Amino acid sequence: AVFTRYANALLEQHVDTDRSVVERVREYVERHLADGEPTAEAAAKELAMSGRTLRRALQDGGTTFRELVEEVRLARAHALLGQPNVTVSETAYLLGFGDVTAFSRAFKRWTGKSPREYRVQHPS
Repeated sequence: AVFTRYANALLEQHVDTDRSVVERVREYVERHLADGEPTAEAAAKELAMSGRTLRRALQDGGTTFRELVEEVRLARAHALLGQPNVTVSETAYLLGFGDVTAFSRAFKRWTGKSPREYRVQHPS
């Protein structure tokens, strides 16, 4: 445990010092959304840090892994729903949702509108 903490501290000092952990996690989520539900453990592994170190770094950045996933999904949902040639089903799949119903519930929770209502109110 002592060596793991020491190694993680060294890695944090030398890996991608130009970009914050929050930015790097956001990029990870953007790349892996269509693969299914992104996990903090997989993100930590890709960023070469422990799960606990990742959680602390995100907390220091004022966010959580779950909040970042939702932010990325919402931003991408707005972009995809703005494209009339992309269906709501395709949007749900591209955002990593298992089905359209789960996406529609999440979108309504985020915006207060269904994806179809959003499209009607924001035509491209």
